[in-house]
Amino acid sequence: MTVDLGSLTSAERTVALYVSGMPNQRRRCTPEQLAAWLVQGVERLGMNEMRRWARFYSGHRALEVARVMPSAVQARHEQRFPNGRRLEWASQMSANSLWRFEMSAETLVRNRRDIEVDGECPCGGTATIDFPDCDPDFSFGLVCPVHGAATIAAHQGRIY
Repeated sequence: MTVDLGSLTSAERTVALYVSGMPNQRRRCTPEQLAAWLVQGVERLGMNEMRRWARFYSGHRALEVARVMPSAVQARHEQRFPNGRRLEWASQMSANSLWRFEMSAETLVRNRRDIEVDGECPCGGTATIDFPDCDPDFSFGLVCPVHGAATIAAHQGRIY
């Protein structure tokens, strides 16, 4: 399988490194070794499955940052990535890979858009997570970081 490293998003690189033969301990590696681990990870899962895992990983991160993680989504994430320290290390190595293997323009767009929740999203697909209160004056809604990503990007002045 031929893998164009410039076509891999940050999340895809993280997943590929997680499932590769990359060691669990932090250590220096050459750009050639990093590339080999990325390719190995893509080959182990296959491009479609690796991209599916990456969308779920991105969705999990967005919900985690917003602090609206459903327990069922967290449980599936922990089943998929049981070694949290290795996942963190893979994420750091993925970020480090960007200066060696730049993303293509098309991949940069996918990097912001390829996001999915592995299960029931707290917004139920409406793009708004409601936080009701017995006093309506204290009720509020939060733009869903997954289904409302385009709204958030527009608010921040980014092109989505």
